[in-house]
Amino acid sequence: MTVVESKVDPRILKTRKKLKEAFLELLSNKNINEINVKDLTTKASVTRGTFYLHFKDKSVFTDEMMTQFIEDLLTDSLIQDEHGISKFSLNNFLNHVEAQPELLLTLLKDKAALAYRSEFEDNLFRCINDYRTKINAPELSVPKSVLMNYLMYTFLGYVDGWLGEGKMYATHFMATTLGKILDSELIQEADLTGFFIY
Repeated sequence: MTVVESKVDPRILKTRKKLKEAFLELLSNKNINEINVKDLTTKASVTRGTFYLHFKDKSVFTDEMMTQFIEDLLTDSLIQDEHGISKFSLNNFLNHVEAQPELLLTLLKDKAALAYRSEFEDNLFRCINDYRTKINAPELSVPKSVLMNYLMYTFLGYVDGWLGEGKMYATHFMATTLGKILDSELIQEADLTGFFIY
């Protein structure tokens, strides 16, 4: 719990948690635009008035929730090595996806989530840039758009297939296999062979 959260009324935290869980559950059955305040409040067992005490409207709520989900996914996926360099743990990434598949499925399939997909891509690229800066990598020889398209389609397509098959393989096996897929000439040229670990 952060310092800010410790000063917030526990009822507020409880309400936000209930709304977040309701949103995740609703995402498993509906697109973002199909979810309304009534759905959220009914599923979370809170009143509409309580919802509007916390959020101006559904779009503000959606933005906050999706941004938080993306931040949580990246925070859970990044680990620091003994030199303080953040690396992307494919195993942690897939464990997070396994626990909350709704987020990645929304990023993959919901046209209303394109802005959030871009947010995920931008945040991942920021992490990549931080890594490249810390290892003193030369200027990126691969255009950013080419690198990020490769990574986004590799990550999202791979996870989509895994989820679509009912997560029949263990996350560690999937992380190891994804690591092998990412061990490509493109990743080597971008000096990212040490960034993705499993």
